Amino acid sequence: MLSADLENRCRPKLLCEADLLAWHFAGDTPEVSPNKVSDSDVQQPMAADPADESALRTLVNRMCEAWSRGDAVAYADCFSTDSDHVTYNGMHLRGRRENADLHGALFRGVLKGTRLLARIESLTFLSQEIALIHTVGAGAKRGRMDSGLRKSIQTLVVVKTEGHWRIRSFQNTRIRPFSVWLTRQMAKSDRP
Repeated sequence: MLSADLENRCRPKLLCEADLLAWHFAGDTPEVSPNKVSDSDVQQPMAADPADESALRTLVNRMCEAWSRGDAVAYADCFSTDSDHVTYNGMHLRGRRENADLHGALFRGVLKGTRLLARIESLTFLSQEIALIHTVGAGAKRGRMDSGLRKSIQTLVVVKTEGHWRIRSFQNTRIRPFSVWLTRQMAKSDRP
């Protein structure tokens, strides 16, 4: 049984004006791209162990497959027991159990029959037991291709404990094309 607080956080979000503007201007906005930094500003990552890199890619695939099956327990098992999971709307889930409880309710309700699609944009080993992964993904109703209009970018900090990789921290942020375009325009107008 879900607590009243958790149940209230599961209610579907109503579309707001910003969503509608983002959809309207989606075709006219540039693709989201990372900020450019010189090579001298970037700390060189550790050399990747091919087996660990493969395990991390498998973990991301396992997470997507569990979502697509509507299996909240398997989805949450991709996360460490003490994980932090911040959803696209800013809800902070603390621990594997809260993650499983919330996603179980969502998979039985508003997210029933959805698929999770994710593409790894970058995978960097910060140490032998810590990796940083950035993915771009979207949810889609079963039987439909992703329209690309509701893309999100995810930041995953993944840790290796007792020989297994688990997501310790997960931040999901909705990409709002109109807002990205507007921010870039404002940044251009501020340049000397």
